[in-house]
Amino acid sequence: MLAADPTSYEANINAGAVLDLMGDYDKARTHLKTAIEVAPSDRRIQSLRTMAVSYAFTCDLPKVQNFEDLAAQSLVDAQKFTDAAGTYNELARIYLECGDPAAASKWYQTGFQTATRGLNLSDADRDLWNFRLQSAKARIAAREGNAAEANTDLAAAKALLDSGKV
Repeated sequence: MLAADPTSYEANINAGAVLDLMGDYDKARTHLKTAIEVAPSDRRIQSLRTMAVSYAFTCDLPKVQNFEDLAAQSLVDAQKFTDAAGTYNELARIYLECGDPAAASKWYQTGFQTATRGLNLSDADRDLWNFRLQSAKARIAAREGNAAEANTDLAAAKALLDSGKV
């Protein structure tokens, strides 16, 4: 596909993803940069998030945050608050996996606040986002070695789950 059309969005994003999985990050990011530049408007967010994940492989957190935030901000601008919140949660998970639980906590909270901005968020969806936040807090506390706090947060998450609304 790349030989036929070096500016093809599909060819570049797929090449970037495959090269990332092979560990050839520099070459992957060259293709992902092209994918971002040529992405159709309905695929731009996907290309930004794919680039963020590329940087996540090497825990280059400032670059991860830059691309995730660009994607999330575009979603907020389009008033797609739950999609933006999911992007912020993705950023939080990357921070947690890369060993920065304080930043993870900040981004999980940002995701929660963004999701709950939605004017037509149902009670069930609000409970789901509360469950996600409590679950994240439990994982963060566990990573920090705070078993008591992790258990408290886990109990709160379980109570939301047991309510049958999530």
